[in-house]
Amino acid sequence: MPQKAKGRTHKVVLTEFEKQSTVPYLLSQDINSIRPLDWLREKREQANYRNAKFWEPTIPGHFEKIADVGIRRAIQAYLSDTTGLYLFDGDHAILAYPLKTLEYAYQKMNATNNLTFADDEITYLHQLFRDKHGPIPEIFNMF
Repeated sequence: MPQKAKGRTHKVVLTEFEKQSTVPYLLSQDINSIRPLDWLREKREQANYRNAKFWEPTIPGHFEKIADVGIRRAIQAYLSDTTGLYLFDGDHAILAYPLKTLEYAYQKMNATNNLTFADDEITYLHQLFRDKHGPIPEIFNMF
């Protein structure tokens, strides 16, 4: 049964995710010696509160490897990885970790039949994941 939690929204969600531990593997290692959810929260807070502007052409260090590889190749590598090679690597985790989390969550939803997306919702999700070349096929395949 849903219960109201106290605290800021993002912290509450991350704390609940950690408590539920539906995919313990996602919490099994640190990223740069920091618990993974704390590392992600720190990067979010850095972007939203400390560095409110994206300083072009310089990008934050945790995006450099992704930019070097290219977004499409990175997404393909992250979603096809079955070893967790990128999940806890500080050079890749900013994108690899959330993508794998989405993938695991979607797989769990489908396996339990607790929640399924309607066709128009899946179409909407596909449209969110696109670049100048159009939709990203690996995301399409994930959903």
